[in-house]
Amino acid sequence: PFRQLAEPDVGQGIRLMLEAIIARMSDPATQRGYLLTNASLAFGTGSSRIDGHVAGKVRAMEETLHLAIARARREGQIPSSADPRQLARFYAAVAQSLGVMHRALGDVAALRDVVAVALRSWPAKPKPGGRAPAARASGRSRRRR
Repeated sequence: PFRQLAEPDVGQGIRLMLEAIIARMSDPATQRGYLLTNASLAFGTGSSRIDGHVAGKVRAMEETLHLAIARARREGQIPSSADPRQLARFYAAVAQSLGVMHRALGDVAALRDVVAVALRSWPAKPKPGGRAPAARASGRSRRRR
């Protein structure tokens, strides 16, 4: 699912990657969950070989995301103050959590909700000569009552 990260617009690539994960999980011919998640939940926590393999796959996902997000920062797609490593860890966690939620709930609408909120967390593109608007993670007003 990482080929989407080669998109010229990295934010769009992340959206496409997360949508591809959901599409794969939505296929009735596919077992609920995500292969990596299922293996970890079923066999991890006891086998250092399996735990190491799962950890390696998660690290590889994070590194692939990190490279794409660092490119986005270099190209001015996101503010220079954005931390590519933090964003990579966040989006890797979102991708992995989709498998856990799908395995537990089987609710594709819930997965789409998670992705929608995650995408609102993508740093806004800097405006020429100005500051980037702050990302909003919810529809709630920030005004205190």
